[in-house]
Amino acid sequence: MDAENYEDLDEKLAEMVANLSPEEYQRLGPGLREFGLAVAEFRQVQAIHAAARESLERAREDMDRAQERAENAFRLWRDAE
Repeated sequence: MDAENYEDLDEKLAEMVANLSPEEYQRLGPGLREFGLAVAEFRQVQAIHAAARESLERAREDMDRAQERAENAFRLWRDAE
């Protein structure tokens, strides 16, 4: 399930809970709790994914810089011979 689907479900859950009677809320409570946990876990995974994506981007930039330095080092070494 992707982020948009979870956001849609999150909105629908809020609408549904707003209109529940106390009896309905009590009957649906375990399912609502489980759904709330699923949404919270998804949000946590989204944050971790975003941080990992940012880290990967920085790592690629660092790798490019390291490659440039290595190429410069080899060029300087060859020029010094």
